[in-house]
Amino acid sequence: MQSVHLIDDSLDLHCKTHDAPNETSALIYQKTRKNGNTIVKESNFDSERKVSKSRILASQLFATFAVSLLMFTTGNTMGFTTIFIGELTKKNAEINVTLDALTWYSSYFFVVPVGSIVGGFVAQRIGSHLLFIVTAIIYITIWLVYHWSTTSKMILCAQVLVGLVNGISRAPIFSFIAETTQPHLRGTLTACSILFHLSGQFFTILLSGYVYWRTIALVNLIFPMAALIICSIVPNSPHWLASKNRIDDARKSLAWYRGWTTPDSIKSEIESLKKWNMTDNSSANVRNNGNYNTITRLKNVFKPYLHRTFYIPLATSCYIFFINTFGGSHTVQVFSAVLFTQVRSPLEVHSATIILNTLRFIGATSCLFTIRLLGKRKLLFFSVIGGGISFTFAAVFNYLINSNFIVSDKYIWVPTIGTIIAVFILASGIEKIMHLLNSEIFPSSHRSVGIGLGILAIFAITNIIGFITLYFIIPETEGKTLNEIEQHYAGTQSLKGKQKQDKKIVDDINLS
Repeated sequence: MQSVHLIDDSLDLHCKTHDAPNETSALIYQKTRKNGNTIVKESNFDSERKVSKSRILASQLFATFAVSLLMFTTGNTMGFTTIFIGELTKKNAEINVTLDALTWYSSYFFVVPVGSIVGGFVAQRIGSHLLFIVTAIIYITIWLVYHWSTTSKMILCAQVLVGLVNGISRAPIFSFIAETTQPHLRGTLTACSILFHLSGQFFTILLSGYVYWRTIALVNLIFPMAALIICSIVPNSPHWLASKNRIDDARKSLAWYRGWTTPDSIKSEIESLKKWNMTDNSSANVRNNGNYNTITRLKNVFKPYLHRTFYIPLATSCYIFFINTFGGSHTVQVFSAVLFTQVRSPLEVHSATIILNTLRFIGATSCLFTIRLLGKRKLLFFSVIGGGISFTFAAVFNYLINSNFIVSDKYIWVPTIGTIIAVFILASGIEKIMHLLNSEIFPSSHRSVGIGLGILAIFAITNIIGFITLYFIIPETEGKTLNEIEQHYAGTQSLKGKQKQDKKIVDDINLS
């Protein structure tokens, strides 16, 4: 039998290993509390009360449901945009809008990256609890504006708020779920929140076939109101509380998310949280040291974002987001009607679009189960490869059919089926895993900021790379004949040289 003796003020901890019947060994912790001449010993199993797994699951499901209602509302807003744009394009529309205004309504998603980066910093500052309450109030305001809107400007204001709040809430929601759930539940519960997002979009579009669009706005008002009430009950993330040195609140919060128990029942997990907080605060104390000047303080503020624990996950997040963005799934969904018309789908266009979105929803649902069996890595590879192969079949057969290499009608189904299968496979893999990985790979102290940056950085990097490459490969074609442009790409004449020559002729004419 081995014994290790640790002393902490008046509290001695003895760790003993005994041979237990029918077991190899059992680790028993004993506390020895010295109180005068009296020595009281109690087993660790007496002080740490066991909590049922169902109760622990229930507490984490309740918290996930609270923030998933916000994700459901996010989906509502996306579906509602499709609905009211269709209503406003009618001849006898209630609100007179121009075609230019309609394009602005559909461009709200350009505000989402701005909201994503802002949301990460705001959540780090005020905590997810308050942020979710504010988000729910903004969603309530948006639905009321939609319902009472009488001018195009009111709708435009609502759309701007939609873009901002959708971006602001997304990163903190994924970060919150990652910090409050246990590792074996994290992937499934995060996938559930994403499923709520798709359900909200599907629910609103489904209502549009039976309910007046202003009434739909009132119906959707229910969900942020419910989220406001439930999020008021849910405590802040224990990691965020610990990062603010609110240790007692962090202990109570962690106990809440572990089955509404007491801190004494989860001492080992609380100790791990304390160790993480001590490590995280060691660098924070250096950054806040009053002996440093302003420039040094600023350097120390940005220093954590230059550490490999942050920039490597950021690069990984950007790359996965890039693959997902250009993988084709979202593009096919937005332009599904046009696409199915172009590939001469044997299905009616509206029916094909419904089948596409239904299978996308089923694919997202399947991710809840397959991720536990295969893991994120294998599922990610399967979805990327499967989606690529399906799109390849669709593209090749569409080319052969349009070029009359294939004239049989039995192959006319291949482009449509290939496209739908590709969307299903991508929805069951990379579309969801992208968000799951984002909520895990960033350090806890900067997770919300990292998730937001991952969304924004890919747009910034794409535009920067685009500027550099386009500067060297795109000539000025304005004022040039088609023959000159063709000769430029044939290599017989350069438009750059031609441009300088034309500028010299114009200058000579002006001088004369």
